[in-house]
Amino acid sequence: MSKLWTSNEEQILWETKSISTGLTDCVKKASKQLPQRTPVAIFHKLYKLGIFKPTKLGIPKRKLRKLKQTDRAYIAGLTDGEGHMAIYPRYRQLQRHTFYIPRVSIANTSLMLLETMKEKVGGGRIYLHKTKPPKAPCYYFMVSGVSTVLAFLSQIEPYLILKKERAKVILEYCERRKGIRRHLTKEELELIRRSRASWDKDEAN
Repeated sequence: MSKLWTSNEEQILWETKSISTGLTDCVKKASKQLPQRTPVAIFHKLYKLGIFKPTKLGIPKRKLRKLKQTDRAYIAGLTDGEGHMAIYPRYRQLQRHTFYIPRVSIANTSLMLLETMKEKVGGGRIYLHKTKPPKAPCYYFMVSGVSTVLAFLSQIEPYLILKKERAKVILEYCERRKGIRRHLTKEELELIRRSRASWDKDEAN
């Protein structure tokens, strides 16, 4: 059973946040002052206290950075192994209309790895997927939206292997929908269907 946090420890977290540049930096600095606490425990406490909100760790939308060739290949490898991509429906009650949003996500138990990747990409968000002990917490890096996914996937698609065909389908959809507000065409609906279809047979070959 984990030891209860003291008010002094919680105060240290608040003070550390004020001198930190972000979540990762805060966890690093707090770990030095609280060696009895693991980085994961500190992360969860920062969330519970409301110091950081791990369900929305994104930065404002902006143009993604141009990745170095080595970074493109590395991120493509992560996407092939731990990533998922598709075009998802989202129903908006106010407009009473279903929108379709392309998304690419990468899962990993290393928050630091995903934070580093987000910094290199220059956008995206990181989400915490809660798990029960003894499983380690899992985090997701995600980019979504036509323009953002187009900018992200177009850079790593040449280096993809297992998910190359799916990426091409989503890229075609993004190219068709970029800057356009109109009803979906039959061709676009087919691209949505293909993006969510099972690629197990193709990806295994």
